[in-house]
Amino acid sequence: MSDWIADGHPLCVRRADPKEPPSREVIALGLARPGRQRMAVAADRAAVVRNESPPRVESIVSMAPPAWRDVLESLALGECHAGVDMCVFGSLAWQAMTGLRYLHPDSDIDVLATVHDERALDDVVDLLCEQAERAPTRLDGEIVFPGDHAVAWREWAKGADAVLVKHVAGVALRPRAWLLERFACEVHAT
Repeated sequence: MSDWIADGHPLCVRRADPKEPPSREVIALGLARPGRQRMAVAADRAAVVRNESPPRVESIVSMAPPAWRDVLESLALGECHAGVDMCVFGSLAWQAMTGLRYLHPDSDIDVLATVHDERALDDVVDLLCEQAERAPTRLDGEIVFPGDHAVAWREWAKGADAVLVKHVAGVALRPRAWLLERFACEVHAT
């Protein structure tokens, strides 16, 4: 792993294992190597030299397989219209960040769409549904609500009364209304 870090390759934040003792000084990180090799690590927060968001959709279009580019361009354009921040994660992000080969024939397009209000939420769900129909591979990912609470966009689009909400602190089944309340909490916090 020291070679990985010495080469300037990233690690990603992950949820801590419940067996790991909670600590403000230690951060739970993950490493994904090509070939679906994953490793959980922990590091002192003071050892973190850089903190970046995942790559923006528009920044990786030219690095994506040619068959994916139209869908990614449409997502990048739709991102501006919908008023969301859209990034990629998974194989495409790891390949873009490291220059190593992560994509394989079964790879999907993984996106994170961060929304700040209900109008943007509705617009991005419509956009993702539309692009999923035309994508040459599975379009997967999550909608990120205020407070970094995320839900699979496909699950949200189905309209279930309760959805699985993911957060760095844990995972819980929550009512849709609980997530929608996050918008009001964000307005009061600013």
